[in-house]
Amino acid sequence: MKTIIGNNLRYLRHFFDLTAHQMAEILNVSESHYRKIESKYNGITADKLLHVALFFEISMEHLLDKEENAIAKFIRSKDDGYEQRIKQKLKENKFTSDKKKRIKQ
Repeated sequence: MKTIIGNNLRYLRHFFDLTAHQMAEILNVSESHYRKIESKYNGITADKLLHVALFFEISMEHLLDKEENAIAKFIRSKDDGYEQRIKQKLKENKFTSDKKKRIKQ
């Protein structure tokens, strides 16, 4: 199960062009912990998985689907506005990594 969830989270992260740090912030865990989830060393709690499902507007069933391209198929099946809605949520999210970039500039 850890493999399935890690792979599906990684796919979401790459699809929406997020860093591991940003995904960790969405889940409210450390980047190290998130990387371990993605790498299958750590599991993920049900409440964190539910948070991912709600944030990315995806069912728990899809997040737990062991079919290799389940998340990709889900995204392709969504309406045209899905990707834009999620990108807007991400844009509105104030990631600390973004703040650090702005400070350096």
